[in-house]
Amino acid sequence: MEKKYTPVKSVRGTQDIYPEQYYRRLEAFEKLRNVFERYGYQGIDVPLIEPVELHLRKSGDKILKGMYHFKDYGDRDICLRPEITASVVRAFNEGLANEKRPVKLYYHGAVFRYDKPQEGRYRQFTQTGVEVIGTSALEYDAEMIMMTSECMESLGIQNYEIAISDVSILFALLDAIGLPQEKKSLIIGYLEDLNKVPDKNDFIPIIKKGLAESGVSESEINAEHGPYGKVVKLILQLSNLRGTPPEVFERLQVTMSHFIDTGKPLPDTSSLKKVCDILTSFGINWNKARVDFGFGRGLAYYTGTVFEIYSPLLGAANQVCGGGRYDELLNILGGHGEAKSVGFAFGFERLILAAERERNAKTQSDCNLEKGHLDAYVIPMSESDFPYAIKVAGILRNEGAKVEIDFSGRHSSKATKRADSTGAKFVVYVGGDEEKKNGFTLKDMKFGAQEFCELDKVKNSSLFGSRL
Repeated sequence: MEKKYTPVKSVRGTQDIYPEQYYRRLEAFEKLRNVFERYGYQGIDVPLIEPVELHLRKSGDKILKGMYHFKDYGDRDICLRPEITASVVRAFNEGLANEKRPVKLYYHGAVFRYDKPQEGRYRQFTQTGVEVIGTSALEYDAEMIMMTSECMESLGIQNYEIAISDVSILFALLDAIGLPQEKKSLIIGYLEDLNKVPDKNDFIPIIKKGLAESGVSESEINAEHGPYGKVVKLILQLSNLRGTPPEVFERLQVTMSHFIDTGKPLPDTSSLKKVCDILTSFGINWNKARVDFGFGRGLAYYTGTVFEIYSPLLGAANQVCGGGRYDELLNILGGHGEAKSVGFAFGFERLILAAERERNAKTQSDCNLEKGHLDAYVIPMSESDFPYAIKVAGILRNEGAKVEIDFSGRHSSKATKRADSTGAKFVVYVGGDEEKKNGFTLKDMKFGAQEFCELDKVKNSSLFGSRL
């Protein structure tokens, strides 16, 4: 009796990319790549596995709980990369450190995080991004933001928002009100969460609880004029502080003056103002972009400009891109020389989903195979014609055509129906008569017209290729 096996399912949080989606993803990446290369970036690829130490240096111990990490057979601590920036910087240190800086690189590849799966978010997903390594010029910060806008437009996404800030302003504010250094990243991280709740006042107990769990006493948290009492009020005000230059900077000055004692200097906002001025020179659409002090990219390595892109059509989990300036990572990873850098990454799956929502397309097609990918479908009249069919198909492929041969042995009428179901542009019939004449019968599947074509006229000729 034949043994029955149960189907093996894919790992939770992963997805199979079937041909229909594969080609849409390929087309989308080509559009992004075209934008990157028009701005002078070059492609790089890095390993899927990295030393755990690489990401511990970049993000600290907190990243461990979201990583896939293990011991290899050499008892080394290895991980599946949770993001690609650190790998690119490591690769730069190993193979590009002697190149003239800045070096402009782009990448596209899989990353792995043990997050809760949801729409557009997987445990294995794809990041597509760029890095400019070795420059302090703020023009690159602005160029990147402009480039993300062009990427969105290139995919047909018109409904998006760009939020721009500067973590150095936030850190300086926290310094000015006396917040200890070790609590700064915790507080900036709360800015991200504040944007996810309908009523921001409901988030105050969560902030206070987080401070208590980090070791702050209840009396310190509730002291209205102490640093912790001030910081709760500050981030609530910052969460609502957004707009376009120059008006938003005027409101920022007022907010800062409320929290900083008279006579003390206010945090320097000149870098962010300069980035905004350059963006205006680039022609940024300020109807889609804003300065926003209500978000914080809490990763410790960000040092200046930060930005995110949102697609409102995705609902609550609407971020599709994040990036910013990181001026210390190269040295943290053992590099030398000018370390100041800036980069961003798209969550590729969310980007694709946003493009689908934009054009009201289904996320999942009724058919998982790509239609219309074939130029020609070769149908031999009988099995004895297979060798000649292979010869004809080979010539057509050499001329650049995408060709499939029907080896089923079915009747030509059924084979033609099969060709039609694939969306092939042409059907090529080959049999004894065609072989004697050293040619084939070509049928245009759109118009139904048929004609005989000689093989000798196909070789080294653009005639057939142009028709395809």
